[in-house]
Amino acid sequence: MLIFFVKSGRDGFPLDPSGDCGNHATRQFSQSQNDVWQIRSKYMNTTIAIKTHEAKKKTYIRAAIFLFPALVIWVAISTKCVPIFEHLWFQTGPHSPNAELLGVIPMFLVKYGPVILGGMVLSLVVLEKLNQGWDRHRRAVIATLVWGVNCVVLFGLAAFFTLAMIAFPSLVK
Repeated sequence: MLIFFVKSGRDGFPLDPSGDCGNHATRQFSQSQNDVWQIRSKYMNTTIAIKTHEAKKKTYIRAAIFLFPALVIWVAISTKCVPIFEHLWFQTGPHSPNAELLGVIPMFLVKYGPVILGGMVLSLVVLEKLNQGWDRHRRAVIATLVWGVNCVVLFGLAAFFTLAMIAFPSLVK
């Protein structure tokens, strides 16, 4: 069904080949437009597939991949660098209260970080076992936890670096 639009009619309606400018042309145009939309939806699927949740295994593997570098760095810093840093920090003498506060937070995370991480893992296990609606929110919650752990590791590294820069002038003297 092809309609030729030669000119607009007196009232602004398109003219069909028969010269009738009534509902016939509009009806034909609407029908042909519906045909086009049906063909387009049949051959060109334009709908967006929205996933409400992803597989449990895929979510946890992705989380482990993103957590692995941060945890390796944190373990290496905690076991190798923190004892040396503590020795240097106490050897340089008293520091400002702000520097002391900046040192307390990463030391707390070094001492109690495994307990906090274990608590998070235990809470995820409980949510997997007991909560029925957990699969809809799993990806967002785990992504937020991974992001938070990575931020904590970066904050701890930045705090240790800052404290080392505060203690360094006292060591040079």
